[in-house]
Amino acid sequence: YVVERRWYEQWKEFVETRDQNSSSFPGQIDNTELFEDLDSYHLKERLVENEDFMLVPAEAWHKLLAWYGMVDGQPPLERKV
Repeated sequence: YVVERRWYEQWKEFVETRDQNSSSFPGQIDNTELFEDLDSYHLKERLVENEDFMLVPAEAWHKLLAWYGMVDGQPPLERKV
């Protein structure tokens, strides 16, 4: 699954600091920056792994989704890892 890099980095900082009151709390998974168009959810061209997005295995995706939820209406972006 594809996760926007900034959200992923914020989540990583949140779990590494273990500060539950931290400003690094990532909130809902938000892939807005990866989309060209929020009406069709067409992905931007030339997105680069580890610069624009991170790939996470399905098991990790499902846990992140259960813990944080996802911005309303956004589709999950499934990719082979």
